[in-house]
Amino acid sequence: MNDDRKLDSPRKMVQRKTVLMDTDKLSFSFPYHKADRFYEGNKILMFQNATTANPLSALRRYLIIRDLRFPNHRDLWV
Repeated sequence: MNDDRKLDSPRKMVQRKTVLMDTDKLSFSFPYHKADRFYEGNKILMFQNATTANPLSALRRYLIIRDLRFPNHRDLWV
């Protein structure tokens, strides 16, 4: 979030509704930015792995807690 409220735009924030989960992968979308020539944004893919530092399980835990505490918040990262 920008400190200057005039520059703040929800279109620039990653939205919770962009998260798609499957059994072995998870994806979410970054909105467009000024270096994005076609204003398409970027899709982030995360895959399950067998290590103790599995990013997929960590993000799933975050989503459960986030949805319980902030069910009506649109932004993914709160």
